[in-house]
Amino acid sequence: MKAVLKKWFNNPKELNFVSPQLKFPFDYNQWKKLYDNLPLFSKTTLVVKNDGWIVGHVSFELKVNDLRIFHLFLELKHRGKGVTGIILSDIERRAEQSNVKNIIFHISSKNKVMINVFENLGYEKGDFKVHKIVKMTKKIQ
Repeated sequence: MKAVLKKWFNNPKELNFVSPQLKFPFDYNQWKKLYDNLPLFSKTTLVVKNDGWIVGHVSFELKVNDLRIFHLFLELKHRGKGVTGIILSDIERRAEQSNVKNIIFHISSKNKVMINVFENLGYEKGDFKVHKIVKMTKKIQ
């Protein structure tokens, strides 16, 4: 995973969208420490593979009523092909099985493309805007 993340985050813009608190250049040990120190109830990471290569990943936590996505990344050449929708469908299925009421994802307000993707998939923008972060929420039936 270390090699994959270093490749993905060799662009400061990509790193800033995914982990605004990390400084460029990407430091895997700093990222791992941040991830390990998150006070999460139950964290899960899924990877997306294409021809045996990891091309994306998503990490999320389950709480009593909420599933919070805290990392979502897809290699540039795999974007715009519906993969994010497939990833989110899988997360929504997991949320339903866990009786979660809301899926929440905080997105950098600069990441207009990702905000549009989430809106097109039924997520709503919340009024929560702290440190240029937009809260996207989807209610689960």
